[in-house]
Amino acid sequence: MKIGAKLRRLRDYKRFSSREVAALINIGQNTYLSWEHDATYPSFKHFVPLAEALGLCPISLMAFLFEQISLEELLMITETVPDLKEAVIFYKNHKDR
Repeated sequence: MKIGAKLRRLRDYKRFSSREVAALINIGQNTYLSWEHDATYPSFKHFVPLAEALGLCPISLMAFLFEQISLEELLMITETVPDLKEAVIFYKNHKDR
């Protein structure tokens, strides 16, 4: 599954419109939709606000988008790993298994 489809899946799961997500990260709706359609991708400066808008840790979002974890794992991690420092520790321990 491509990155855009994964973003759409997350947005649908969170029950946000594309307009709502775009407003939360202070970009235009067309810019956000270009990400979902794989025409462009979020820049680094937009990645953290995107993760926060979706209620996710940036590292967890990246792991999901690059197929290191499933949506189910992402949601489980989001519930149990509240911040970036703990996410780094979690992924380090997970990688070592």
